[in-house]
Amino acid sequence: MFGRIAITSTAKQQGFEVIDAQLNTVDITAKRDHIEQDRVYRVQVVWLPDATLIFKI
Repeated sequence: MFGRIAITSTAKQQGFEVIDAQLNTVDITAKRDHIEQDRVYRVQVVWLPDATLIFKI
């Protein structure tokens, strides 16, 4: 699925590990120093018109 692939690759580029990805939400663990390491975050994904996606913790 396009959404799952895009979410996974984008999250990895940003320093996150994807646990589960759906079209509108993604479960991630943080690989960045300023975020609690062992917590799983479920974040909403927003698809922009040019097919990029954004999510924030």
